[in-house]
Amino acid sequence: MAAEVTERPILKSRVVSTFQTKIAPQEIEDYMFLGYDKVDDEVMQQAKQYFAQGHEINFLEIKGWILVILATIGKEGRGAFNAEIAERLNAPDMPAALKVAWNKQIEKLTSV
Repeated sequence: MAAEVTERPILKSRVVSTFQTKIAPQEIEDYMFLGYDKVDDEVMQQAKQYFAQGHEINFLEIKGWILVILATIGKEGRGAFNAEIAERLNAPDMPAALKVAWNKQIEKLTSV
């Protein structure tokens, strides 16, 4: 299995290019795109074509995927996740812009 996390839209041309340059040459049977937007019917049709050739290409919205993981790892897992995030955010080489962005996201989640 291979996974690709992307901020860019996942278009048919991107799926075809990824198939030609990564999936087919390396004989990857299971490839997952993790993105921020839903994919359109054209993208799904292309994935079905590759499925018929023995390659599974799946698409997940990263936000939903993360929420499901956090919901299912339990209290101890979420505690470990929070500790890891806090450690990384407090690292001396962490860019200030990323800390600000993180704080804005937390504020959105916790504000009423």
